[in-house]
Amino acid sequence: MDSPFPPFQPHAPVLLGSPTTSGDGTSYIRTPHSVLGAITGPGWNMIASTSSMWQDHKHSMAITYSTLDNATEGHQFNEKTTWCSDANKTSSTSGISHFVAGEPGRVYDWRGTGWLKWVTTRWEIVGFGEMPLAGTGAGSIVGRGGSIPVLVTFVRKTMLSPQALSVLVRPQLDDGQKAFIIKQVSDLLKGVGHELSIC
Repeated sequence: MDSPFPPFQPHAPVLLGSPTTSGDGTSYIRTPHSVLGAITGPGWNMIASTSSMWQDHKHSMAITYSTLDNATEGHQFNEKTTWCSDANKTSSTSGISHFVAGEPGRVYDWRGTGWLKWVTTRWEIVGFGEMPLAGTGAGSIVGRGGSIPVLVTFVRKTMLSPQALSVLVRPQLDDGQKAFIIKQVSDLLKGVGHELSIC
């Protein structure tokens, strides 16, 4: 069975005012609508983020995307974020993301639901696809030279949170595998002129 994920491809965030082509004239590859269906389903585990909001006293952070009834694929979906605090208390937030048609990349407007309904932010997919993984643990799901899905998102700064670049994967990885993926993603983003470091 063929994977729904293409090979991993990054581009510089449109929301940073990045040009649509690199310095040598090569066009950045935009994430097509067709792959948005592939991000729905089991939760994405965050393995790195530049956001202090997720670095301080939070762990086991995951995001689950799910389609809305009667929504055009890739244009609108639910987003649920869960995490644990230092006290091992599980918390979560939910919201709905809408595709922003006026931007050249895969850009979305997110609005919270429930008590967060007044909170909004704009974010985009800046990297998506399967990435080869060098396994480091015996018995690892991907420890025999397989590939895993990798999702990289960029969130614009708001009054409540800073701009942030985050790296998410499926499935759970050990520390060595996380470090390997983070290094590969960081190098690829630098290659397209990204201004932020995720290490």
